[in-house]
Amino acid sequence: MNAVNLRQYWRIAAAAVLGLLLVAMFARGMGIRLNHDEQQFVAAGRMLQLHGLLPYRDFPFFHTPILVWIDGAIDSHTDYLLLAGRGLSVAFGWISLCIIFGMGLVLLRRLSPPARWGLSLAVCGLLFVNPIFAYAYFRAWNQSLPLLFMLLAIVCQWRGAATGKSGWFGLGGAALAFAIGTRISYAPLGLPFLVMIWFVPATSSTLRFRHMAVWCLGMALGTAPELIVIAHAPAAFLFDNFSYNGPVNAAFRGSSASFWPALGAKAVFLLETILHPSTLALLAAYLFVTTRMRHAASAPSYLARLILALLPFAAVGALAPTPSYTQYYCPIVALLVVGVLAGLAVNLGTGDFRLRRRSTVTVLIALAIGAPFAIYYYAPGVAMLAAPSTWEPCRMHADAMSIRSHVRSGKCLTIAPITAMEAGLDIYPPFVTGPFAWRTARFLSDNQRRDYRFVGEKQLERYLNSDPPAAVLVGYEGKLEKPFIEYAKKHAYQMADLADGKSIWLKP
Repeated sequence: MNAVNLRQYWRIAAAAVLGLLLVAMFARGMGIRLNHDEQQFVAAGRMLQLHGLLPYRDFPFFHTPILVWIDGAIDSHTDYLLLAGRGLSVAFGWISLCIIFGMGLVLLRRLSPPARWGLSLAVCGLLFVNPIFAYAYFRAWNQSLPLLFMLLAIVCQWRGAATGKSGWFGLGGAALAFAIGTRISYAPLGLPFLVMIWFVPATSSTLRFRHMAVWCLGMALGTAPELIVIAHAPAAFLFDNFSYNGPVNAAFRGSSASFWPALGAKAVFLLETILHPSTLALLAAYLFVTTRMRHAASAPSYLARLILALLPFAAVGALAPTPSYTQYYCPIVALLVVGVLAGLAVNLGTGDFRLRRRSTVTVLIALAIGAPFAIYYYAPGVAMLAAPSTWEPCRMHADAMSIRSHVRSGKCLTIAPITAMEAGLDIYPPFVTGPFAWRTARFLSDNQRRDYRFVGEKQLERYLNSDPPAAVLVGYEGKLEKPFIEYAKKHAYQMADLADGKSIWLKP
């Protein structure tokens, strides 16, 4: 077999593996039950698409808004809203794997084709098998898209350092701006990205300042989509993203959100997260390959140093929200994987055979440790692929169609907006966020509720007087829905049972 045919063989094999990973990722996205965090992203996109309503100005929204534009664009082509939202997230997560794989092909280009392609797949496999990534990437929320933008920012800065072209730094700044515009917890990464431009090797001070200026210009241009939304309601943006996630969240959480209890809970959660075998193996692999780089080369590679600079700031973004959740640590896991790749590339570029062998074996062992857990995560979804009616988005759409058999138009009072909107019903803007704005409205003053479009239990009757709902959909959030049921009973709405203990109350 000649060299050309060998390269073609490895390309086909790698494409097949990446295709299988995509199938497994899609299958997992179809098999997991709806999380109420998904409600506000899908519903906000639908409200933008149907009515031109904007986050902050027209309804509460507790994240930066770029994903709303994307969801709105895709929602104009389908009524399977959850399926579309999860499909997008799966695609973004898979592209992130492909980016890491592509980086491996470039960094390991001096190796033989089997080693180059195989190790590149092995490193991107470290992300695929990790439980934090497996938990975070597929839901219709703002996790996989900012991760993708962060990886693009890393690639652009790395290529800028390698080529000396300022345009790469501008693209990197724009990519990071998009990440922050999708999830604000990526904002701390701006400082290390900017500072690390100064440490680009073999570059004059004048050129470094030029690179930094172009990066800042890219950041400024990348914030434009976000600023378009913010400009309509800057005070509401600040309230929704900072006051709501600060004082309002603290009031809702009570004593558990005060400094020391919250810090202790975060420390315990972080420890529990790290102690998973897959994550421990990844961390060990990162430490092994990076701590030995100084013995393998005169200086660590720029990419490895960039990752080292980014990690503590990613930790700040992960630890800032209260309480902690698994998905917040996904950027750290992705950075560790890229760090493993960078360290591996440096070590394999030396003449130290023992170091090269140990670095390779370390990566393969880490992958082998995570592989059994990946079977646990992905196998149930794969088993469901042949029966689309059992997929969570399709099952939920079937529920929506059963609702449509009872009521075909009008507004629906609910804190499960995706189901109502898939049924073709409209919803009330204050309830776009699902349960979140509703359950915290009592902690706001009357002026805050008015200015920031919140409706609480005491304001519900008055809010609905001029525009009563055609239906009241409940059974999703337990006690939170009690005022909705009381409203329906008071106004003689007729109850109809739905699947899984849910019900809809119809206007007489």
